[in-house]
Amino acid sequence: MKIADSTLETVEMSEIDGIERGAVLRYMAIPKKSKAHEMLELNTCVGDLYIIINALYDYAGILERVAAQQASYQQELYLLHAARCRKIAGKFSEQMGYDYDKALERCRKRREKGSGDDTGFDGLEALLQKQKCKKGRKEIKDKR
Repeated sequence: MKIADSTLETVEMSEIDGIERGAVLRYMAIPKKSKAHEMLELNTCVGDLYIIINALYDYAGILERVAAQQASYQQELYLLHAARCRKIAGKFSEQMGYDYDKALERCRKRREKGSGDDTGFDGLEALLQKQKCKKGRKEIKDKR
C-alpha cells in the first residue's frame, strides 16, 4: 500500500464519519517565568478530534515506512516519533471510545461496496437540486 492510499482512506473516513458535536479540550498552560499555571480551554468538535487521531496514526505509519530506508540514527529517531504519535492517538481514542481500526475497516467496506462505475453523479445532482430549491424559495420570498 502506498502512502497516498493509506492517507486517502483516513481522509475519506473522516469526511464520512466526521461529527460536528461540540467538544472542549482543557489543558494546563506551562507558566512563563513568574506567571502562575493557567487552565485553558480549546473548543472544537468530535469530528475534528477524529481527524487529529487519524492524522496521527497516518503520520506514524508514514514515519515507520520511511524509517526502514534510513541510517540507524535517523531510523531510531523516526521510530521514536512514530511511537509517540501512536501513543497520543491511542490515548485520545481510548478516552473518546473511538476505534481507528474498526473505522478504517468500515471505510474500506464502503469503498468496496461503492466501487465500480459510479462517478458520484447522483450526489452532484442532489446538490444542484438543493441549490435550485433554495434559490427558488429566495425568489419567492423576495417577491413578497
